[in-house]
Amino acid sequence: MKKIFIYAFFTCFVFLTTNAAAEKRLFIIDDDNGMDKKGCFRDAMKSPIKTFICDPDGGLELVYMLREPEIEVIGITCTAGCSTLAVCMDADKKLLKLLGREDIPVLAGGAGPKDLGKPSPASEFIIKQVMAHPGKVEILATAPLTNIATAMMAEPALSKTWKTLHFATGEFHGAFGARSDARLLEWAGYKDLNINVDPAATRYVLEHGGAFPVYPNELMDDADITFSDWRELKSSKSSLARYIASETFIFLNIEAGAGRVLGLTGMAVHGLIPAAVAVHPELYAGRTVEGKIQMTKTKRNGFIFKMADEPGLDAHKIYVDMRNADSLKKQFMERFK
Repeated sequence: MKKIFIYAFFTCFVFLTTNAAAEKRLFIIDDDNGMDKKGCFRDAMKSPIKTFICDPDGGLELVYMLREPEIEVIGITCTAGCSTLAVCMDADKKLLKLLGREDIPVLAGGAGPKDLGKPSPASEFIIKQVMAHPGKVEILATAPLTNIATAMMAEPALSKTWKTLHFATGEFHGAFGARSDARLLEWAGYKDLNINVDPAATRYVLEHGGAFPVYPNELMDDADITFSDWRELKSSKSSLARYIASETFIFLNIEAGAGRVLGLTGMAVHGLIPAAVAVHPELYAGRTVEGKIQMTKTKRNGFIFKMADEPGLDAHKIYVDMRNADSLKKQFMERFK
């Protein structure tokens, strides 16, 4: 009898743990990770935005997601945005090696807006995974939407088959009262670097993607890395923490310097906030707005978003401001070590 009880217990344990693992949320991360400062200097003039300094927030987002126990990242798709396609690929692979997750595939997508509609390993991977797991795959898009739109063009049923798209891009230009670094730098003609790198892709996703949550720039500036945080990472025994400190140093100095005029306290973590809210919506204590979105062109700031009332558009849940960024910051600093 004792043997039967032990066998039954073991069988039940295996069943429960296997099913717990199977129930993990499946994510594809679509990014333009610029956490490769040497590559950025090398490929500066090849980048769609032609900058020598690439925003490393994609690397922060990737670390956060790969250290989240409740999800499974099934692939990473790259596109050109704040970095070139080659820089994004190299940056993602370096982080996967540091994290011991080289089992996760990294797929090349659009090298710029000219590749919109052209099949790529990234767009084909998105289609294959979403269609193979109906209602299961979530896509976290924190880059220009070239890969997502291209996949949707090739497979019209895609947006009806994914679980959801987490749409982290765009600037409402202060329409909800919240302000972002893009809004604050309007005097310099600064443009949001996702929507403006490939506006045609953004428009296509808004018009054909159905309803999905939107995380605009106003939200993405609500948590940051300060010099105090940087020193903590720099002095850590963790090779990952020291790598993050090295790769964020230039961008931190730029944003901290601007902060004296613009009110920024450090380097905004940008895409990391949508990642955290997508996985842990309970972290969010800010406002949400329900509504339809359209793109509009401005003279100095390129394309921005505005609320619309077009009958053919779907309404979205828009996350406006974080409000309780301290709890998020504590969580992501722990994951960086």
